[in-house]
Amino acid sequence: MAIAFVFAMLYIRNYFVIILAFIFIMLFLFFSRKELKKQFNSNKFFAEEQFYLITIDKIEIKTESSSVVLTKDKIWYGKNAIYIFISSQSAYVLPESFFKNNDFDIIKSFLKENYVE
Repeated sequence: MAIAFVFAMLYIRNYFVIILAFIFIMLFLFFSRKELKKQFNSNKFFAEEQFYLITIDKIEIKTESSSVVLTKDKIWYGKNAIYIFISSQSAYVLPESFFKNNDFDIIKSFLKENYVE
Protein backbone atom coordinates (compact mmCIF):
# COMPACT_ATOMS: atom_id res chain seq x y z
CA MET A 1 0.00 0.00 0.00
CA ALA A 2 2.80 2.43 0.85
CA ILE A 3 4.54 1.65 -2.45
CA ALA A 4 1.36 2.39 -4.39
CA PHE A 5 1.06 5.70 -2.53
CA VAL A 6 4.66 6.62 -3.41
CA PHE A 7 4.08 5.77 -7.07
CA ALA A 8 0.85 7.78 -7.07
CA MET A 9 2.65 10.79 -5.59
CA LEU A 10 5.45 10.52 -8.18
CA TYR A 11 2.84 10.26 -10.93
CA ILE A 12 1.03 13.36 -9.66
CA ARG A 13 4.34 15.18 -9.22
CA ASN A 14 5.30 14.51 -12.85
CA TYR A 15 2.03 16.03 -14.05
CA PHE A 16 2.54 18.99 -11.76
CA VAL A 17 6.01 19.61 -13.23
CA ILE A 18 4.64 19.32 -16.77
CA ILE A 19 1.81 21.76 -16.01
CA LEU A 20 4.24 24.26 -14.44
CA ALA A 21 6.58 23.99 -17.43
CA PHE A 22 3.66 24.55 -19.81
CA ILE A 23 2.51 27.62 -17.87
CA PHE A 24 6.06 29.01 -17.81
CA ILE A 25 6.48 28.51 -21.58
CA MET A 26 3.12 30.16 -22.33
CA LEU A 27 3.95 33.17 -20.15
CA PHE A 28 7.39 33.47 -21.75
CA LEU A 29 5.91 33.38 -25.27
CA PHE A 30 3.23 35.91 -24.37
CA PHE A 31 5.63 38.44 -22.88
CA SER A 32 8.37 37.99 -25.49
CA ARG A 33 5.82 38.42 -28.33
CA LYS A 34 4.49 41.54 -26.64
CA GLU A 35 8.02 42.96 -26.27
CA LEU A 36 8.97 42.19 -29.88
CA LYS A 37 5.77 43.78 -31.14
CA LYS A 38 6.49 46.88 -29.05
CA GLN A 39 10.04 47.11 -30.47
CA PHE A 40 8.81 46.69 -34.04
CA ASN A 41 6.09 49.34 -33.68
CA SER A 42 8.50 51.83 -32.11
CA ASN A 43 11.06 51.46 -34.94
CA LYS A 44 10.28 54.04 -37.63
CA PHE A 45 13.01 52.62 -39.85
CA PHE A 46 10.85 49.65 -40.87
CA ALA A 47 7.67 51.67 -41.33
CA GLU A 48 9.07 54.30 -43.69
CA GLU A 49 9.88 54.00 -47.38
CA GLN A 50 13.48 52.94 -47.87
CA PHE A 51 16.00 53.82 -50.57
CA TYR A 52 19.14 51.76 -51.17
CA LEU A 53 22.48 52.97 -52.49
CA ILE A 54 24.82 50.06 -53.25
CA THR A 55 28.46 50.79 -53.99
CA ILE A 56 31.60 48.67 -53.88
CA ASP A 57 32.47 49.62 -50.29
CA LYS A 58 29.10 50.03 -48.62
CA ILE A 59 25.35 49.66 -48.74
CA GLU A 60 23.44 52.70 -47.55
CA ILE A 61 19.78 52.58 -46.60
CA LYS A 62 18.01 55.94 -46.32
CA THR A 63 14.57 56.73 -44.97
CA GLU A 64 12.84 60.03 -44.26
CA SER A 65 14.11 60.10 -40.69
CA SER A 66 17.39 58.15 -40.76
CA SER A 67 20.24 56.70 -42.71
CA VAL A 68 22.14 53.46 -42.08
CA VAL A 69 25.46 52.51 -43.63
CA LEU A 70 26.02 48.77 -43.83
CA THR A 71 29.65 47.77 -43.86
CA LYS A 72 31.32 44.44 -44.47
CA ASP A 73 31.11 43.27 -40.86
CA LYS A 74 27.29 43.58 -40.83
CA ILE A 75 26.66 40.97 -43.53
CA TRP A 76 26.61 37.28 -42.61
CA TYR A 77 26.14 34.38 -44.97
CA GLY A 78 24.20 31.27 -44.03
CA LYS A 79 23.65 28.11 -46.02
CA ASN A 80 20.24 29.19 -47.35
CA ALA A 81 20.06 32.87 -46.38
CA ILE A 82 21.92 36.15 -46.19
CA TYR A 83 21.66 38.17 -42.96
CA ILE A 84 22.15 41.94 -43.15
CA PHE A 85 22.27 43.48 -39.67
CA ILE A 86 21.08 47.07 -39.42
CA SER A 87 21.46 47.13 -35.62
CA SER A 88 22.35 44.73 -32.83
CA GLN A 89 18.70 43.55 -32.63
CA SER A 90 17.42 44.04 -36.19
CA ALA A 91 18.39 42.34 -39.42
CA TYR A 92 17.13 41.74 -42.90
CA VAL A 93 16.94 38.05 -43.66
CA LEU A 94 17.11 37.24 -47.36
CA PRO A 95 16.19 33.56 -47.70
CA GLU A 96 17.07 31.68 -50.87
CA SER A 97 13.37 30.94 -51.46
CA PHE A 98 12.74 34.70 -51.79
CA PHE A 99 14.65 34.81 -55.10
CA LYS A 100 13.85 33.36 -58.52
CA ASN A 101 16.14 31.09 -60.54
CA ASN A 102 19.76 31.65 -59.52
CA ASP A 103 19.34 35.28 -58.37
CA PHE A 104 20.26 34.25 -54.83
CA ASP A 105 23.63 32.92 -55.99
CA ILE A 106 24.26 36.09 -58.02
CA ILE A 107 23.50 38.38 -55.05
CA LYS A 108 25.50 36.18 -52.68
CA SER A 109 28.54 36.14 -54.98
CA PHE A 110 28.26 39.93 -55.53
CA LEU A 111 28.18 40.55 -51.79
CA LYS A 112 31.03 38.13 -51.15
CA GLU A 113 33.20 39.74 -53.83
CA ASN A 114 32.61 43.27 -52.59
CA TYR A 115 31.66 42.94 -48.93
CA VAL A 116 33.87 40.23 -47.43
CA GLU A 117 36.62 41.43 -45.13
